Amino acid sequence: MQGRLENVQALRGFAALAVVVAHLGGLYAVDPSIPKIEVRAGVAGVDIFFVLSGFIIAWITRDEGWSANPSFIANRFWRVFPLYWLLTLPELPWASIIAYARDGYLFPNWDYYLKSALLIPAFSPGSTLLYPALNPGWTLFYELAFYLIWFGLMVGSRRQLLVRLTAALLALYASGWVAAEESPWRAFATNSVLFEFAFGVAIAEITLRRTRALMSAPVAVAAIAVSILAIIALDHFLDTNYRLLTFGVPAAAILLATLDLQRAGKIAPRLLCFIGDASYAIYLAQAGMIAAITKLLAPTSLVWPLKLMLIAGSAVAVGVILHWAFERPIMDWRKRVRRGSRVPSEPDASPQKSPA
Repeated sequence: MQGRLENVQALRGFAALAVVVAHLGGLYAVDPSIPKIEVRAGVAGVDIFFVLSGFIIAWITRDEGWSANPSFIANRFWRVFPLYWLLTLPELPWASIIAYARDGYLFPNWDYYLKSALLIPAFSPGSTLLYPALNPGWTLFYELAFYLIWFGLMVGSRRQLLVRLTAALLALYASGWVAAEESPWRAFATNSVLFEFAFGVAIAEITLRRTRALMSAPVAVAAIAVSILAIIALDHFLDTNYRLLTFGVPAAAILLATLDLQRAGKIAPRLLCFIGDASYAIYLAQAGMIAAITKLLAPTSLVWPLKLMLIAGSAVAVGVILHWAFERPIMDWRKRVRRGSRVPSEPDASPQKSPA
């Protein structure tokens, strides 16, 4: 399977939209005219992102891309941090920062905001929730951990890759259980979503080694439908302690079926691929936009279905604008820098446009 993996990009778009839909479920608390809608299973979009991330990194570092070159970390840095920092700025305690600059007194929780900026796992002030100042950024804790582990694996050969990756993830997972109880590290390292990256890597390894699809197009479509229904059903019956089972396994099945659809020549709609290109920006921006637009529309007399459409549409639109106006120029600049260097570039697959 060569060239741009359109269906992978489309799946990223689907995952971003699923997260947006999930966050529409609790708006009744802000605007009583909007009914309570049970769409919590949409957070499985995050698990799809994690599986995709494992797949994408394994895919783009195949063949000549496999070497522990600092450009790997540099590329991940430029892909993750600039947009994250831009959207973190509104979340900072500006009044306290200004008072500190004026009076010289250390403002409260400065260490938390520093850790947020550097994506170091820390509890949100006054809680035991592992959130940075920009709440959706909690997923980036795991993305960065995976990137660092992967970079370490690239020091050696690619042989027995999945075994070595699983061992590294198990070591990280075990480190959480020996950490102090109620510590940020324990909360971070004992989250089973770590192993969703391994699902994606396994799928990449399978895809690189086979020339034929595992599923026909009708079977692949059915597998995607059954997996989505499984996410909804398992989420209803099991709690979040089983997230690897309820969300991770179906997410992996969806990716496998999506790839087989592309092998069969069934390409997702261009609009969904376009949303996939902007999915990182949509994901980071959507929570803040949903909250802001909901408050803006709450006093109006608009009917609630229209409010939901405007809220969701605004969240997606702002993400797309950020992608084209901020994120894409940075990526284009990085490509020019890489072309101008003597370092071999990563093989082209084009899903590398996403960290998550």
